[in-house]
Amino acid sequence: MSRPASALSADDTPESLRARQLFGCVVTGGRLAATGPSVVADKVEQWLWSSGAPNKALTEADLCETFAIGRRMARQTARVLQQRGVMAPHRGGKGAGGLRPTAPTAEEAARSLVLAAHGAVTPRAIHEARDLLRPLLSDRQGALSGWLNSTMAQIDRAQSAGPAADVFTPIFGCGRKSQVIADRLLGELAAAPDRGKATHLGSLDAIAERYDTRLEIVIEAVRMLEDHQKVVLQRGRGGGVVGSDGSVSQAARMTNAFLSAHGVSFDACREMLEQINIGMIDLACQRIGERGGERVERALGAMAQARDATEVGLAWYPFQREIALMADSPVLHLLAQCLAGTLLLRRLSSADLPDPQARELFDASRSISLNLKQGRTGQSAREHRRCQTALGVCW
Repeated sequence: MSRPASALSADDTPESLRARQLFGCVVTGGRLAATGPSVVADKVEQWLWSSGAPNKALTEADLCETFAIGRRMARQTARVLQQRGVMAPHRGGKGAGGLRPTAPTAEEAARSLVLAAHGAVTPRAIHEARDLLRPLLSDRQGALSGWLNSTMAQIDRAQSAGPAADVFTPIFGCGRKSQVIADRLLGELAAAPDRGKATHLGSLDAIAERYDTRLEIVIEAVRMLEDHQKVVLQRGRGGGVVGSDGSVSQAARMTNAFLSAHGVSFDACREMLEQINIGMIDLACQRIGERGGERVERALGAMAQARDATEVGLAWYPFQREIALMADSPVLHLLAQCLAGTLLLRRLSSADLPDPQARELFDASRSISLNLKQGRTGQSAREHRRCQTALGVCW
């Protein structure tokens, strides 16, 4: 699933920009603000998985020279890549020192997905995921099935452990004052009614006053939380530190790193994603309500009103997300986001979607919407495969 190696470059192609846009749409709904180091890390990561492992270690000096950034941002970028679990530091001289690609284990990749659940996993969601995956995995071996089996096992353990295993438990330990503040902010997110998602923690000054500490300590704590994609710092009026659902992005990145490093084929990922999406469509058929139906129709309407073929393709991802939300099966939804992310980072060959594919995509989506409205389970497998075939031509 990789192409011949090429040099790391700050220059974006239209295809690479589109791939990152679609990845963000799938794993965060396009809502997650990207900091400077995260943007640079995104480019490094995309190069890494599209070009194959580099022959030499990637140093902070390489980052500074390639992206025309300062040492501070280079250090932050290196830290983000390490926290994503895709690169690790190596010591040594004569070009051996620096960051080198690392392969997460199945357990590490699965753990990142469990953390992304944000306590939303219910016994019903686990049961639905297991019912769908069991026949798909019964005669399979290899890295993909290992990751899925490990994910289900860890979800079971997290469910049994209860709230203590929540994503917002302390992660920094009792070290510097900034680490203590970061863990306390995680505690605030854990106690929020919405489990931290979009929770407003206040301005940097307000947090410093609340914890009777210096502003620079709070800035360092927030920076660490940003690196871990637990918060975003929103600028301007009404801004401040806000809880983020970016750990879905972390899970998708670690999944991509794991599947890439273990040579899982593109076709195997696509086939598993198709089966999970078809399963969610059938669950949505069973659970469609007035509000859910309206949201799906609104998403389909956005596809119909798109100005060109590419916008039709861009609007398909929110349409698919509304179906997944209607299915109300968070384990399957998370698995689908992770698999879709790994496909988008590697298969995109054109920034634009051709007209014939856009027409096919919309026609199949309209049929799926009608099946949902009429509650026809088991009738959308062919239509969803038409969608995937239309996108697979270049997206």
